[in-house]
This record gives sequence, structure tokens and C-alpha cells, in this order.
Amino acid sequence: MQANPGLDPRRLQIGQELLIPAPGMGGEMVLPSEPRAESRVITHTVQERETLLGIAAKYGITLNDIYALNPGVSPQFLQVGQVLRLDLGPPTPTPTSTPLPTATPFPYPAPVLLWPREEEEFQGSEAHILLQWTSVGILQEDEWYEVQLFRGEKEIGTWRTKAQGWRIPSELYSGPGDSLPFRWDVVVKRSPPEGQPVSPLSVSRRFFWR
Repeated sequence: MQANPGLDPRRLQIGQELLIPAPGMGGEMVLPSEPRAESRVITHTVQERETLLGIAAKYGITLNDIYALNPGVSPQFLQVGQVLRLDLGPPTPTPTSTPLPTATPFPYPAPVLLWPREEEEFQGSEAHILLQWTSVGILQEDEWYEVQLFRGEKEIGTWRTKAQGWRIPSELYSGPGDSLPFRWDVVVKRSPPEGQPVSPLSVSRRFFWR
């Protein structure tokens, strides 16, 4: 009633639109009186190369879920052998039919793009354009970041690097007055030579180089 001023509960009409407050947004949700399912709290021992983001992705929870049960835990000082408590939520009901196979989670989270900002503009062939993104963890010898660069809808190429940045070479400058945007994204890959993705693809960003 608070979310729908003027609503008359005695004159509800077919097709009438109602605003339903979501839990945690100031509204009150009334549930049927039935036993509440207990959450599943487990422990996880940190292994070599693991990150908090990777652990959260592995169990389908968020970083805030980890922080809630592990006060003081720090992603910068995660140690091998450290024991974390994880709340996986209520158990999933047993399906009545055979479920479809699900994809195996990636060992790394998607890189987060840092710079340039969305639709940043650069001028001239001497512009210093350094694409930068966050680290996903310590890469193995056969793993790398792959940068994909597009101009308009056409792919220019892909480049591999172990660093969290890659500078665009000046020879890709197409001249003053160019209105086509550049677009780029990053993914982590692993050998064989074709490159097997071991992280989700990052979101894409655009910039202009005129």
C-alpha cells in the first residue's frame, strides 16, 4: 500500500500495474509460514594461485559474502593454507528430471578495464595510449592476457602480454578527423597454441583517436 498511493484493495482491476518493493529496499515482504531452509556454511582452504575473486566465482557467491563470515580477510594478503568460512545459501532442491550439464567455472575472473575511460579522445599520432586492466592473479608460464582491438566493426588484431597493460603502436593511427571509434577488450588464455580461454571476456570499452 505504501508503494502504491491511492490503491483501493476492494477495487483491484485486471491489467492494473502495481509496484512491489524488493527485499532490502525498504519494503516488507510477507512469506508463507513455512520452515526456513538453513544456509550451508562450509570451509575452504586457500590453495596456491587462488584469489578471493576466483574463490567467490568458484562457489557462486560474492566478495561481500566472504567478508561477512571472515572479518579482516584481505585480498592483498591472502595466504596459502588460510581457512575461509563460506555461506553457500540454502541447499538446492533435488530436481525431478535430469539436469542439463553446466559449464565449469573459469579459474580466473574477467579482467576489469581501467583506462582509457569510456569514449576517451586522443589527438595525433604521438598520443600515448596505454590500455590498462586489473590483474586476475599470478599467471602460469603458459598463460597470458590477450588484448583484442577493433576499429568500428572490423577487428584490427590480437596481442598477447603478461603485463596488465599494452601500449597501442603509433602505426595504427589512421589520420586526423577519423570519426570511427576503437573498441577493445581483454581475456586470459592458456596454451595450446590456439589459446584456450581461462577467464570470461571483459566488458568492452571505446575510445577515439583523431
